Amino acid sequence: MKKIYVAFTGLLFAFLITGSAMAQTIYIKCTDDRDRVLTSGVSPQAGTIFDNGKRVDLKDYMEVSSMQFETEQTLNIGASGSGAGAGKISFGDFSFTKNVDLASTKLLQFQASGILIKTVEIILQGRSGTVEPVVTYKILLGMAGVKGFSASANGDCGGCVEESYTLQYGTLQIFTYAIAPDGRVTQNPSPFGWDRIKNIAF
Repeated sequence: MKKIYVAFTGLLFAFLITGSAMAQTIYIKCTDDRDRVLTSGVSPQAGTIFDNGKRVDLKDYMEVSSMQFETEQTLNIGASGSGAGAGKISFGDFSFTKNVDLASTKLLQFQASGILIKTVEIILQGRSGTVEPVVTYKILLGMAGVKGFSASANGDCGGCVEESYTLQYGTLQIFTYAIAPDGRVTQNPSPFGWDRIKNIAF
């Protein structure tokens, strides 16, 4: 029986807005099972951002330079009846890269101990018609564990160190946003949410 593999890849990257020199920015906040913010105070100068009309302080969000994730479903087309014969969806590793900050050693401690991070919130910052920073894309990872870590540096950057992390996670939510003609950015009413462990939507 022939299997057809269908993959959905979510890739966020920095790009220029309307040809200007200002690139979109990616931020990540991590919270443990006691609702303590692991990334507390990492970006004291980051300011605020609007998420679906609510102002959010970015001081507890790490600024990251890149991130990538993917999901994959194995389909048996024609396996039975007229359906796709879907199996259980798999979540690929979530990876991101950032500079060293106050959260670096906390993330390493979670990797070493094997303790799960309750929530990882990823937001992509854009600009509305009023030039206010707004959230234009959001991801929530649940039951996340730090799987991998690597660091790199070169002599041309004056001692800067760049870190890369990979996470595995049990739940995934994706929120998309729409821009109205007047420039307002609002969250679309039907977010995606899936629990990979229970194999159910939520």
